[in-house]
Amino acid sequence: MQHVHAKLIMQYAKDAMETETPWRFWRRKLAGSWRKFDYCSPVWNPNVEYRRIGEFEELKKLQSSGAVIECFQDGNGSGFIGKWKTAKELNLKAFLFSEDIEYYRVRDEHRELREAQDRGEVIEMECGGEWLPGPWEFEHPVEFYRIQRPAVYLWAYSFEDNWNIEDEYYATEEEFLAGFASEFRPREFKRLDYTKLYI
Repeated sequence: MQHVHAKLIMQYAKDAMETETPWRFWRRKLAGSWRKFDYCSPVWNPNVEYRRIGEFEELKKLQSSGAVIECFQDGNGSGFIGKWKTAKELNLKAFLFSEDIEYYRVRDEHRELREAQDRGEVIEMECGGEWLPGPWEFEHPVEFYRIQRPAVYLWAYSFEDNWNIEDEYYATEEEFLAGFASEFRPREFKRLDYTKLYI
């Protein structure tokens, strides 16, 4: 029966053929976190998880080809706690990929649209000059899509025997009435036929 880490050991041996410091490409999982090796090779404990982080090479290639890479900032008072940021947003020319692979990802330009669609919002795609509702697989550039917004309406209210048209547009009766202080809310009001869509 082969060692539980046999395939990883073989990969590590290949790394050792190419560099004197092969441990730079490897991590071990301790107490739930992936840790670096401090100037030593793995001991290949059967009860410990190991992995190679050579995925950085693929990220470097993607970054060189123009793909947008994001880095997750999660501590040290950086001001970006819990947020994904691009190199440009962090005032860097490019990432050096000095942390674990989980801290980086290729930006999915459709991510916000996918998340909105998963929440139940209707996503429209432009097709022949018309905006058609989804759901979509988002196979086209992001500018072909938009989140469908509700129609909004002009409203009129009665004041001193006259009908006044409100300057703002509102989608619902509740939104319209919320624009007035409670003591000045009109008793008579109506929604006008004129509508427009949020852009």
